[in-house]
Amino acid sequence: MYLLGPPKLELNNSPVIIDRRKTLALLAYLAVDRWQYHRDQISALFWPEYAQSKAFSNLRHVLWEVRQAIGKAVS
Repeated sequence: MYLLGPPKLELNNSPVIIDRRKTLALLAYLAVDRWQYHRDQISALFWPEYAQSKAFSNLRHVLWEVRQAIGKAVS
């Protein structure tokens, strides 16, 4: 993961394309700060304006996007 300049993610020397800024931001946040977080903390940090159920839904979707992007880079 390259965070100086435009963010860029590579896996096995192949670029990983992540289109949404929140998805890339979550990945960068978790990579830089390696503490373990509960989903309550992450969802409140990234979606403070939403009810908990909607924030959890957003978090699930972002994690799904990460898995999709990484899976495509591996294959």
